[in-house]
Amino acid sequence: MISEIKNTPPRINFSFGKTSASIAVGSPVTVWLSRQYNEVKFNYAVQATGATAVNPISNFQYQITYGTPGVYTLYAQLTEKTTGKTTAQALTSNILTLTVV
Repeated sequence: MISEIKNTPPRINFSFGKTSASIAVGSPVTVWLSRQYNEVKFNYAVQATGATAVNPISNFQYQITYGTPGVYTLYAQLTEKTTGKTTAQALTSNILTLTVV
C-alpha cells in the first residue's frame, strides 16, 4: 500500500480541479499541484512549453505567463533526487490545456 501511494502520479489543476482554462496574453495563471509529495526526495518542475515566465511560488503552486496567443499544454514532472543511485524515479502528472487569446 505504501508503494502504491509513493508511486501515484501527481495531479495539477488551475484551481478547484479545473484542467482547462482561457487567459489573455500576458496575464498570469496559477497552477496547483494537488497531491503532497516528499519535498526532500523529489525535484519539482512544471513543464510549460512556450511560456514567457514560469515562477514557482512553492513546490505546489506556480504562476505561468504566455506572451503569444495559442493553445498550450502543461504538466508537472517530479524527479527523484539521486543520492548515489543509477536511476531516478520520475512521476508525471495529468495534462492541462491552456488557451491564450
